[in-house]
Amino acid sequence: MHRYDLTKISDEIQDYAEAVSKIANAEVEVVDVDLRRIAGTGYYKDKIGRDMSSKGYVYKHVIESKNLAVITNPGENELCLNCPDADNCVETFEVSTPILLDDEVIGVLGLIGLNDLSRELLDKNLDNYLDFINQITNFISTMMINYYREEDTASYMEALKTTVSYLSEAVLVLDIDDKIRISNKSAESQLGLDENCQGMKINHSPAGDKVAADGSEYYIDVNGHRKYVVGNILGMENPKLNKILIFDGIKKVKSDLYDLTSTFDTGSIIGSSKETKQLLDQIKLISNSNSTILITGESGTGKELIATSIWKSGDRANNRFISINCAAIPETLLESELFGYTKGAFTGADSRGKIGKFELANSGIIFLDEIGDMPIHLQSKILRVLENRVVTRLGSNKEIPLNVKVIAATNKDLTKMIRDGKFREDLYYRLNVIPIEALPLRKRKEDIIDLTQFFIKRYSNLFNKKYVKMEPGVLDTLMDYWWPGNVRELENAVEFMINMMGPDGILTKETLPKDFALSRNDGKIDSNIRTLAELEKMEINKALNKYGRSTDGKKRIAETLNIGVATLYRKMKQYEIE
Repeated sequence: MHRYDLTKISDEIQDYAEAVSKIANAEVEVVDVDLRRIAGTGYYKDKIGRDMSSKGYVYKHVIESKNLAVITNPGENELCLNCPDADNCVETFEVSTPILLDDEVIGVLGLIGLNDLSRELLDKNLDNYLDFINQITNFISTMMINYYREEDTASYMEALKTTVSYLSEAVLVLDIDDKIRISNKSAESQLGLDENCQGMKINHSPAGDKVAADGSEYYIDVNGHRKYVVGNILGMENPKLNKILIFDGIKKVKSDLYDLTSTFDTGSIIGSSKETKQLLDQIKLISNSNSTILITGESGTGKELIATSIWKSGDRANNRFISINCAAIPETLLESELFGYTKGAFTGADSRGKIGKFELANSGIIFLDEIGDMPIHLQSKILRVLENRVVTRLGSNKEIPLNVKVIAATNKDLTKMIRDGKFREDLYYRLNVIPIEALPLRKRKEDIIDLTQFFIKRYSNLFNKKYVKMEPGVLDTLMDYWWPGNVRELENAVEFMINMMGPDGILTKETLPKDFALSRNDGKIDSNIRTLAELEKMEINKALNKYGRSTDGKKRIAETLNIGVATLYRKMKQYEIE
């Protein structure tokens, strides 16, 4: 495939050919470097689009030599000797001029005489015609440059629009007149705009000081309304685009401030246990490494928090962190989400094409959550991406180089899945270069105190409630609980307690969720050790909540619990599970 394609501007070239033909009283044809006729007049007009590779010996010479060719004796000139029409050539005169762009021949313009009068005129005014033809070929080169410049601008705009659509923050791209050129759904929602807001003028002005690590306060005036936001205004070096506004509503920013005020880069990980301190030390050691990382652990242990902490602590912190849940996206869509696709790649695809998550994460980090749920046929494609560091969109053969750090996570036993033929062993070893285990809460009980205080502060602020203290015995109950749902379950429990807390601001035993009172007797905390039957019933209920109660859901539950379907039905009846 050649860099420049004259067929893109064939209509304009045909117009030039017609004009030159009338002025020179001769015929004109233009061919590309593949010797396809792009334009033609008179005798050659109905032959546009034909392949001339078997006859165009003069044009071949011009393309290879990059030099002008003047043929005063067509059919007899040495360049014509191998032409099959040499003995009965209809031409009387030919001037072939290369069309040059960046010192590369992109085509040839031929000025051709078909009778003696044309020959006499061309011969008599050759110098003038050569100057004229040279100007025409320069015009064609300029048109080609302008075409690709406009196409590049359109591609850039489309790529920018696609990228902006993935961002959770509100984004507006403005031109030099502060008119909207690109917006995403978050910006449209926050500012009360519809999706056809392109061209609308926006006024923005500073509203205060810097309020967070990555934002200042601004007013945005639109449609007669003033919005108060926090974000950044970034300049752009583009003739059509002037600046980017990236912002969030002030309420959302304030609710997120606890993430921005930590003294640690890994501030999203809460806990003072020995195990958590070791995890934080490990994150500091590996944060700048480009090796792949596999985070394993039960549901609710904070695997994504570990991944984002690695991102925030490392040298890719200023680039994107792209997360994709391999279990949440239908198998039929997962491949296109990961790798993207070109326009028209498949039925129902966006006509503009779509950038994939790997490509979007270039220079940053991609987090493949629930990697154990990835279909086996896609695992081989992920392996190729990891090994070759390139990605290819669906419907394209073009390889796009990648500079991406890959972090994967799963709550599944991948070694068992390998034995069962459900996970590729080579992919496992490629992912598991740096293994990290997200420990369950029951194995780092000291963290329960820190996490409880953290969540109390978060939800008392969020619900605008004043917290005073916790009644004796409440924390003991939390410490003794088994926490099968780990940190996520603890957060839900604290949120429930803050909701139930009275105006006195005291968390009492009565504010605890019902599950926590089951083992209590006269105010004393019983041992929280559960019987095997209780644990079995709990796990079946968890699986039913996850996979559902359909026949297919029960088949998946039986497979997950490593029991037969009949055994599952028997145990559900035994434990009176509907």
